[in-house]
Amino acid sequence: MNWRRIAWGLTALCAAFLVLEVFWRVAGVTDFPLYVREAPEAFVPAPNQRGRFLHRFDWAYNEKSMGVARPFQPVGDLLIGDSEIEGSVTFLRQADKIGPLLEEASGITIWPIGAKRWGLDNELAYLNSHPDLFGLKTIILLSNSGDFGPERQWDDEFEHPTRHPLIATPYLLARKFYRADPRADNPQPSPASDKIWHDALHRFLNSYKGRVIFVLLPIQSEVVNHQDHFSPLLKQLALENRSNVSVIRIADDTAWSPSFYQNNYHPNAAGNRELAAFVGPRIRHY
Repeated sequence: MNWRRIAWGLTALCAAFLVLEVFWRVAGVTDFPLYVREAPEAFVPAPNQRGRFLHRFDWAYNEKSMGVARPFQPVGDLLIGDSEIEGSVTFLRQADKIGPLLEEASGITIWPIGAKRWGLDNELAYLNSHPDLFGLKTIILLSNSGDFGPERQWDDEFEHPTRHPLIATPYLLARKFYRADPRADNPQPSPASDKIWHDALHRFLNSYKGRVIFVLLPIQSEVVNHQDHFSPLLKQLALENRSNVSVIRIADDTAWSPSFYQNNYHPNAAGNRELAAFVGPRIRHY
């Protein structure tokens, strides 16, 4: 056995591994946002972080986990939702996310907060854990038809990472073959889970006296098939019968089309611009 050849081979393998690790870091592959788990919302983007995934897609979160770099001030409107607001699933630049675009279209300071796979329960839990936000004039909830079910829980380090990998290569290899549980994207509602979000919505509407605007964003397949699956929310809002609650339906935008989606759930940059152009003037006038 040629031990010298084996030693040279192992040395070359280690050197290649180190070069690969350096490449991942230089390329910005692991520069993604982190989450905090076991928060009242089950999980939330970690506060006070910023980065640039692949050196192209910049992102930032302030001290309240809002998707902006600037520190929070109690002026303007809150925009809350899930990954449509966070923008991490479709890898959008900060300027192409709905929060900054809606701020530009409305002329109102917008504080966007959202996390991948949040539902209405998670969003209301975030609001309840930040009562100082109730001083804002308006809270805008951006919802799709899958948001009205059981509260979403933290999944794993691939879906909601809480730390950056110490060694990138095995993490990225495992991530390539990772398949999320499809039930996490489509949790099935039940009478028990419906009662939970009904009660949470009732408590929120009792506590917050400002304007509440629900923006109803259909998923791509609903646009293609001319479907409307928002009846669970609309029925509950009708029962609440609150004068300070209004609804904006993106389906009413005659310019809205399936081409505005990057996948079945998430608008692309052009979709976000159209969404902001449609919603912006309307939140000024409500």
